[in-house]
Amino acid sequence: MRNGFTFSQVEKLNKTNSNPIQGNKPMKKAINSILIALGLAAITTESFADIGIVETSAAVNNGTGTLYVSGIGGGANPRWSGYNFGTFDLSQTPAPTLNLTNFYFENYAYNGGSVPAGGQYNNNWLDGGSTATFKLYRDSTLINTTTMRNSKTTGNNKNWDLAASGVTINLLNGLSGNGTYNLSYTIDWTYNQWSGSANVVGTTQYNSGNATFSTIPEPSSSLLMGLGLAGLVALRLSRHRA
Repeated sequence: MRNGFTFSQVEKLNKTNSNPIQGNKPMKKAINSILIALGLAAITTESFADIGIVETSAAVNNGTGTLYVSGIGGGANPRWSGYNFGTFDLSQTPAPTLNLTNFYFENYAYNGGSVPAGGQYNNNWLDGGSTATFKLYRDSTLINTTTMRNSKTTGNNKNWDLAASGVTINLLNGLSGNGTYNLSYTIDWTYNQWSGSANVVGTTQYNSGNATFSTIPEPSSSLLMGLGLAGLVALRLSRHRA
C-alpha cells in the first residue's frame, strides 16, 4: 500500500500487542477500530488513485483588483461556472479593464487504482514530457491558446501556470456596443500509461462551464440621448429665428 495499513498489518499488530493492551479489552477494541479505519481509508484512496485535477483557478483583474475564480479546488474562491464579472461601460476614459492575468492548474497521475475514463490501463504517471494546454473562449470564439508552464512537481502532482510573471489577456478586446458574453476555458493535459509492454500517452480534457460579463453601448445611451436632445433644441431655435 502507498499509505496507511493493510488488513494483514492490522492482524499482525493485533497478534503482537503487549500484554497490558491485550489485558485491557476496551483499549484493545478501540485500537483495533482505529487501525481498521486507517486501513479502509488507505484502500479507498488507493482504489481511486488514477488521474485527476486538484485545482483550476483564474486570476482576473477587473480594474479594482485581482479576483481568483476557481473551477475545481481553490478553497473559498467563487466558482467560475455561473460567475458574473459585472458590466463594463466601453465609453469610459480610460477604458475599463477585464484582464486574465494568470491561470493556475494542478493535476496528478498515480499508479494502480481505477482505469481513467477513455483509458485502457491503470498504471499512470506524469513526467517531464507531460503537457497542459490552456484554451480560452469568448462565446464560441477561441481568443487564446497557451502551452502552460510546469512551475512545480511534488511527488505525483504537477503545478502549472501561464507564465512566471503573469500575462495580460484583454477579455474586452474588440468589443463595442451592448452585449452579454460567455467566458469558458478548457485544459487539455497528457499523462502516461504502461500497457505491460509499451508506454502509451493519453490525453484528457477539463471544461470549465461559463462565466459571464456584459458591456454597455459605446458611446453610452445617455450620451446619445443628450446629443439628440441638444440637436432638437438647436433645430427649434433656428426655425424660431427664421
